[in-house]
Amino acid sequence: MSDMMGRAAAQNDAAIAIALETGLLQTCPIHEDSIFPGPGFDELERAYKLASARFKAGDETLTRLFSSQKELTDCIKEVVEIRDDDECGSCNSAGNA
Repeated sequence: MSDMMGRAAAQNDAAIAIALETGLLQTCPIHEDSIFPGPGFDELERAYKLASARFKAGDETLTRLFSSQKELTDCIKEVVEIRDDDECGSCNSAGNA
């Protein structure tokens, strides 16, 4: 069970990394662990293309974590869709936003 949870966490981390790289998501400059929609939030296609290209090219991390290209793009979609705040929740609750 913990192996599956560890794998799911690693999959999410890989998907978040691609979403951050393509601007779908961004991190707060103050709270680096806070992730929220970025300036390219509506551009899932760009993240899908990057992920697919890396998967097809045999990216070792992606091919180890995901059994298919579809599983990878579905994971990207999931990690992006759950983040619906427009700003850092920590800054917002502290009045820093």
